[in-house]
Amino acid sequence: MKWYIAKCPTGAEQNAIRALQELLNKMHATELLSECFVPYHANKEKRNSKRSSMANYVFLRMDLTPKMHGIMNKVEIMSLMLDENLNPITTSDSEIEAMKAKIEAAKEIDDQSFSAGMVVKVLEAPFEDFSATIEKVDNEKQTATVSIPILGRQISVELPFKSIKRIND
Repeated sequence: MKWYIAKCPTGAEQNAIRALQELLNKMHATELLSECFVPYHANKEKRNSKRSSMANYVFLRMDLTPKMHGIMNKVEIMSLMLDENLNPITTSDSEIEAMKAKIEAAKEIDDQSFSAGMVVKVLEAPFEDFSATIEKVDNEKQTATVSIPILGRQISVELPFKSIKRIND
């Protein structure tokens, strides 16, 4: 089985997958599709919402047999991406795993909510392993202004969320 890239309307990724899976069930061909992947991340603008980091794309791990190709053609809101020779575009397992890892890393950052007064650990140089206190948070820019004690003085520095970590109480 290979990973194929399919395109569908923005926001219709899950509907396209559902339609494909229903057709596969009807045709008794579920073994042709082993996995579907939509690269989602948390949508900061809407609480408890997700959005695709690659809008319009669905990654399908499947056997593209003539039967599967016919089933794919019946899903009106999804079509396989084609190269210049009109062959379906594939991607490697390592590229999919890298995408998943990137999304998971972003999710870990998203899961950390920061607020003024919170004590954090700095993860990157030149202040790596220093403890700092958050002065203000800019969720839009994904940064926090922190106060770091250096040589008896408090130094204010703006750092991206990925450069700080909450210290568990």
